Amino acid sequence: FEFQTFPVSVLLVRPTAVGFRSMELVKVSDGISGWATGAKESTRGVVVIQEWWGVTTIVKDHASYIAERCHARCFIPDIYHGKSTVDKEEASHLMNNLDWQRAVQEINECVEFLRRSGCKHVGVVGFCMGGALACAVGQHGNVDCAVAFYGTPPAGLAQPENVHVPMQLHCGPLDDHAGFSDVDTVEAWAGKCASATAYVDYEGCGHGFLNTGELAAELRAKMGFPTPSKDMQTRAWDRLAAFFEKHLG
Repeated sequence: FEFQTFPVSVLLVRPTAVGFRSMELVKVSDGISGWATGAKESTRGVVVIQEWWGVTTIVKDHASYIAERCHARCFIPDIYHGKSTVDKEEASHLMNNLDWQRAVQEINECVEFLRRSGCKHVGVVGFCMGGALACAVGQHGNVDCAVAFYGTPPAGLAQPENVHVPMQLHCGPLDDHAGFSDVDTVEAWAGKCASATAYVDYEGCGHGFLNTGELAAELRAKMGFPTPSKDMQTRAWDRLAAFFEKHLG
């Protein structure tokens, strides 16, 4: 494996501040790399999957927060292979041209990387597009649990009745991404999965409600999403932390 260390400031606006943590750019295998953070000696691993924007400071902040709060080694797969954007048209183009099956395979290789690195239990969490991929990894990957924030997969990629690991799905009641992350879609998906629980009681929240910081505020304004309250963000983080505490040992 090849490592390159970069300082990353994290969680400047968080319900729980955790300070600063470094990240390493890691080459898992030919054509597959990503960002790692958290204690290398941890026996808990979490793969953290990006939104449609790519690997931005937002998903890096999420991974750093999870690593600190859940005492986990976190890994962000670079499934766009170096590309990222803050333009919604380009983000749509990147997502629509993604080879989803290949992305699931690459994420699974990152899961195995964490296991080879000493993680006895590995979970996955994804946001938006990453939420859909987290559901698919819950079915097709070697993970102990999965969490999807505001995203569900197309039927050809994953079927809820075939997911047997513990799962959480989260969305806000103001999420208007019909057929992908609205309340009806998320609750229907979870309802067909015997091991899943849907949480939709995030008052005043829409798509991307867990994101914080300057970039998050910029993108939220650009997309017309409502500004979430810190209380609702804390509620979601608390549920995620308790879930990982239970299922990652």
